[in-house]
Amino acid sequence: MVEMSPYAIYVLDKEGRVELWNPMAEQIFGWTEKEALGRLPPMVPTYNTRLFWENHRALWAGEIVIDRLVPTTHKSGALMQMFVSKLPVRDDSGQVVSAITIMRDETERQRVWTELVEDRQRMERRVHERTAALEASNLALRQEIAKRMEIEKSMQQYQAQLKSLASDLRTTEERQRRRIASDLHDGIGQSLALAQAKLAELASCPKSATHREALNDVLSLIQQAVAMSRSLAYDLSPPILYDLGLEPALDWLAEKLSREYPMKVQFAQSGPAVPLNADMRATLFRAVWELLNNVYKHARTEEASIILTRTTTDLEIRVLDSGIGFALPQGIGTCGVAGLGTLSIRERMESLRGSMEIKSEPGKGTAVLLRVPLHG
Repeated sequence: MVEMSPYAIYVLDKEGRVELWNPMAEQIFGWTEKEALGRLPPMVPTYNTRLFWENHRALWAGEIVIDRLVPTTHKSGALMQMFVSKLPVRDDSGQVVSAITIMRDETERQRVWTELVEDRQRMERRVHERTAALEASNLALRQEIAKRMEIEKSMQQYQAQLKSLASDLRTTEERQRRRIASDLHDGIGQSLALAQAKLAELASCPKSATHREALNDVLSLIQQAVAMSRSLAYDLSPPILYDLGLEPALDWLAEKLSREYPMKVQFAQSGPAVPLNADMRATLFRAVWELLNNVYKHARTEEASIILTRTTTDLEIRVLDSGIGFALPQGIGTCGVAGLGTLSIRERMESLRGSMEIKSEPGKGTAVLLRVPLHG
């Protein structure tokens, strides 16, 4: 069994000399049986001699060693790893007379195991590095998201402030329009009317025909100035818009433009009456006026219409014409276009939480829809 064993087996005497050296020991360690007999085991490294003698004395004291991993050397000098089991051999009296050592070569397995451990350590280091890099990237991403959210929040606040300022500006502008119109009507208009009355009185009893003709000329000029001041006052701030509301003001606007433009403008309304605040009335009125001016300038038509519809939630105003129309830019659809004076209208509608939509085709006219919520 010793001769045929797949393990290296050798027997030592009390002095640690080799008494038996099987063929597998020759094959594994490189020393022949002749070279190994009668000496200390040749594969024990010199730096491990002390440990060898400690284990050998323990064997003679009766201890047993099972599967202990120990370093050894090949005859060529190569380092080897062996699993060692050592058993004391006793005679009939129970005295230890020799020690048998069985070695199993673990060099390749240990090499593979070491490589596996090193590979695992490398993978763990790589995973740790990748994890650290990923955490750093996630942290940077979170910081970037937080920064962008802060910027977006600031932008929203800034936009809200701009909308509030725009609303305040429109309110102030409308207030200034009313003040200037009032000054024109009550100040300059009244003065001109008084001057007109005085001149009319003088013209009724002039001293000569020359004086009468001159007074009539001045009276005519003052009458024109009175008419112009009244018209300018109404254009700046129509009293009907603030005294009677949006619908009468749009009806008045349709009649005014029908008189002044070579274009007939019709007004129609439907739905229950809902009170509007001054900002909404002024914004919608100015928007409709600007849209009708665009119709006059660009549509090449003799007809236009204003249709106002109220529901329980929204107010809609449609400005329609049967003019030449135009092609909407690609990708814009019914959301409208920037141009024809509509950009400022859209911004004003958005400030009211409303919207503006434009539908138009060449040769089929144009329809502009203004929509604002009546609540909230």
